[in-house]
Amino acid sequence: MYSVDIEWGSMEYTYTIDSEGTWNPGTHQYTGKTEGRWTCDDGADQVTVTNHSNAAVDAAFTYEAKSGYESIDGSFNNQETTLKTAEDTEVSEAPNATATLSLTGALKKDVPTATTIGTATVTLNAAN
Repeated sequence: MYSVDIEWGSMEYTYTIDSEGTWNPGTHQYTGKTEGRWTCDDGADQVTVTNHSNAAVDAAFTYEAKSGYESIDGSFNNQETTLKTAEDTEVSEAPNATATLSLTGALKKDVPTATTIGTATVTLNAAN
């Protein structure tokens, strides 16, 4: 029998656009340049899979950019894992794995707030 819990973080990220900094006419250079970056609340970028089955389970974590947002890459630090059977374990000690989604690439400046840029997927299969 298969019974697997999947707990999702909110998967809500904030993109801070890059800044060329402030023009300094005395040096003819910009100062205070910052690179664009993705941030999120603690744990918002995580997916945890817990196996309560009497059989081992393979879990794979993938990300696919939505059309128009292909310049943004997403990758999980733990792309696939095998969770052992939960037989003879306490419920609180059930086999589990957590994967963290990191985003890279620039978001266009004209994107409205709260926009879906891609899809994160967890695929489960019986372990071999």
